[in-house]
Amino acid sequence: MTFDYTFSNPENVTTFVQQLAYFNSLTDVGYGGIIGVVILIVLDGMMFSIMKAFSVAGAGAVALFIGGIFALLLRAMDLVNNEVLTISVFLSFFGLYLLVKESEKYET
Repeated sequence: MTFDYTFSNPENVTTFVQQLAYFNSLTDVGYGGIIGVVILIVLDGMMFSIMKAFSVAGAGAVALFIGGIFALLLRAMDLVNNEVLTISVFLSFFGLYLLVKESEKYET
């Protein structure tokens, strides 16, 4: 059994987004590339750690909601596939629900 480790030559890769899309195509494991998912996880982790000063539930809700927005942007750049976008949108709605439940504690 031989493995072919040659990659296709990048064609018309001039911008940063095209370069990310090319690298993402190199990591294709059948469901799309991994780079977009890693970017999404890192951005969500950063948002959670930034917002953790308020409360853990609030930080999770904000991270999920903003993560859904980032997933839409990454899908527009063709870095994540539709399955990842669907999961992120459902988690974003769950984060929005958590934000509403968190804000109800402060109503008088």
